[in-house]
Amino acid sequence: MTIALDITEFALLIAWFVVFYLAYASKYIAKPSVTYKQIEGESMADSLTYEISAGPVVDADVVKRLLTLVVDGETLGTSELPASAADKLSVFSVNQGSTVVLTLVDVDDAGNESVPAVVEFVAADTLPPAQPHGLGVTLVGENLEHKVD
Repeated sequence: MTIALDITEFALLIAWFVVFYLAYASKYIAKPSVTYKQIEGESMADSLTYEISAGPVVDADVVKRLLTLVVDGETLGTSELPASAADKLSVFSVNQGSTVVLTLVDVDDAGNESVPAVVEFVAADTLPPAQPHGLGVTLVGENLEHKVD
């Protein structure tokens, strides 16, 4: 059995798939709560993406967590996260060479804030490229003129 689609039907099918996928993904995939705004005129080809993680809260009376992202001295956002937030808190991207400061504060039910946990670093590409594959050697012939006795 063969199903034939002309180019218009094929394009409509692909468009429907993309719309459905984006609608599904936007509903069920959590969006990062802290985002990086692109600096005008700079290429994102040199951007690096990081995932923010943290351990679970220590005290039982913690009701929320405050995560702040500062890039090159500019506060890009503070997200209020539930006390249960741990492991993967957010994902963000910055340009190489950017100075990044992340701060996480736990807040208890009385409104008291913990001493902040702070991570500061300069964004740098430290990941090597993938290992090349497909390298091989094939014998393509024999040369009898150089035979060793």
